[in-house]
Amino acid sequence: VGSVLHESALSLLTTLGGIAGNFDPQFDDPADEDNGPYAFARTLCVSELCPRLRDQLNEASGRVRALTEYDVALYRSPEGVLFERAGGSGSAQGRDDSAMASSSGGGVGAHAEGGGGKN
Repeated sequence: VGSVLHESALSLLTTLGGIAGNFDPQFDDPADEDNGPYAFARTLCVSELCPRLRDQLNEASGRVRALTEYDVALYRSPEGVLFERAGGSGSAQGRDDSAMASSSGGGVGAHAEGGGGKN
C-alpha cells in the first residue's frame, strides 16, 4: 500500500506542477475565469506545497544526521539475531538466540513475558 500511495502522490504533484506551469502572474490575469484553475494550481504548488515539503525535508535530514553508528548497525542487523554492543569497543555485533533459547528453556520472548523457564 505504501508504494501505491507514494506513486499516487508523485503523479498528483507532477500533474499539479504541469497545470501550474501554464500560469504566470506576470503575464496572465488571475481574474480571468479561464485562468482560475491554473492560478489555483500555481498557488497550491508555490505557496502551500513547497514550504511544507521543505520543512519536512529539513526535519527528516536532521533526524538522519542524528543517527549514530550504533543505530545504523542495529537497523542492518539480521532478523532473529539478538543485537548487542561489543564489550567496551563501541562497535556492535549480533548474537544468535538459538543457543541461548535451548540452554535456558526460553528465548527472548520468554523473558519479556515474565517467565524464564517452562510454563
